[in-house]
Amino acid sequence: MIYGESRNELRQHYFNVWQKMKLGKPLSIFESRLANVIDEHPEYHHILKDSLDSLELNFSPELNQSNPFLHMSLHVALKEQLQTNRPKGISLLIEKSYRHWGEPHRAEHILMEDLVESIWSSQKNQKPINEMDYLKLIKKTLKKHNIR
Repeated sequence: MIYGESRNELRQHYFNVWQKMKLGKPLSIFESRLANVIDEHPEYHHILKDSLDSLELNFSPELNQSNPFLHMSLHVALKEQLQTNRPKGISLLIEKSYRHWGEPHRAEHILMEDLVESIWSSQKNQKPINEMDYLKLIKKTLKKHNIR
């Protein structure tokens, strides 16, 4: 649904969901997923309060700035992978990590590193994400944490 959209269009989804949440308006299934992720990140609420100022913000890793929209989108991506089991087998791995760490949010933070590495590799090589390599990365992470 949001893939392939511009940076500002993607960010606008977050601003729209924030407004709907504050007004108590009904949310679509996808918007509910975004709302849950937004709720899990109160440290980003100040950014969502003012879409005009925040829409064009740039975040620089070199200046130790985390991109809240990227961060929340990675949570959404993992939740969608769990729901769709794509790539095949990912749901079991995510569920194992949820059980091990006791809460999805913490587990997702650990698994996001593998997702980011896969995205970075895909961009560097100008190829789609290699799903088998991505699954191997996650399995390696789980093994490192003694998750069977």
